[in-house]
Amino acid sequence: MQQVGVRFYAGTPLITVDNYPVGTLAVMDRVPHLMTAEQIEALQILARRIVGELETRRTKDTPSPHPRLHLIAPHRRSATILIVEDDGILRELLQRALEGYGFSVLPAANGAEALHWSERHEGTIEIVVTDIVLSDVNGLELSKRIRAAHPETKLLIVTGFGDQFPELREYGADILEKPFLPSELLRKVDDIINQGKDATGTG
Repeated sequence: MQQVGVRFYAGTPLITVDNYPVGTLAVMDRVPHLMTAEQIEALQILARRIVGELETRRTKDTPSPHPRLHLIAPHRRSATILIVEDDGILRELLQRALEGYGFSVLPAANGAEALHWSERHEGTIEIVVTDIVLSDVNGLELSKRIRAAHPETKLLIVTGFGDQFPELREYGADILEKPFLPSELLRKVDDIINQGKDATGTG
């Protein structure tokens, strides 16, 4: 790995409940560093969630002592989603996941870019997906400013500190706790859209 510039590697095995190894969840970087206890725990949580996701989608009729695992793509949806995330790698990952399922995505690295999209975008922004802690503004305050111009917009907060912001629930925000899988984000977004259709009686 050093030949391609990788100077940091950490991984944890993906093992099913029947002790069958299906792969490894790994993180790599070009900069050497030590993982914190919180980062190690987050990696292990993601590994357990990945295995759980695969287990729930295991093919029941596969004639094998170790059934093959696969993911099934959900129904594609059409909506515009504004992503506000200052971590470029995570922002790109979320954008790819949502675009891969038919959503139109407006990416923003901070509150200023998000407000720019909000002011210039023609049409409805169905959902704002934002971290609560941004480099220039609090995610909740940002959502309030966007909703002032687009009251129909729904809010999804992605954070690892949801318990520190009880006002999120009071404001009516949906919360997705970090760490999470792309499939969990897609399901959450789909749920929010369906809730909106149920409330308006559309389908």
